[in-house]
Amino acid sequence: AAATSGHVEVLRYLNKVGCLDLSTPTDRGRTVMSAAACRGHCDVIRLLSGLGADLDPPIIHGRTPITLAAWNGHADAIAVLHELGADVNARDLNAYTPLHHAAARGDNELIRYLIDRGADVMGVSRRGQTAVDMANGPVQRIQPFPETVALLESLGAVNNHRCVSC
Repeated sequence: AAATSGHVEVLRYLNKVGCLDLSTPTDRGRTVMSAAACRGHCDVIRLLSGLGADLDPPIIHGRTPITLAAWNGHADAIAVLHELGADVNARDLNAYTPLHHAAARGDNELIRYLIDRGADVMGVSRRGQTAVDMANGPVQRIQPFPETVALLESLGAVNNHRCVSC
């Protein structure tokens, strides 16, 4: 709860008294690092990294810290995770990358950030979806992001033209 809530001082205290477990999943199946990344708590991410928490732990809840941060749109947390050594091409349980999640939200700024740091624009999920597919209305009630589709296509990503909402 302290990592999810962003309570740095509580985490420091728990570590000091030996009660901070960096690897055991929380009640939601996430590590404390994943919980902090999910909420975008950059100070907690830095603290946990300094205490030895894994930036790319085994996938427990389906997503890694950096894919959770991308899924929730926390660009600052992604920057901190990358600065600390997290892989911008990390894949979650369904083989989605941070780029897939940024594209699904039409977040062109984050897409450019990830590409500039080596994100693979050609990545394909287990469902066969490219980042362009994610920007192209991948589920009902999510309209396509035309500017994002154009950006990703200009970077060489494959558009399978699978819009569910169209």
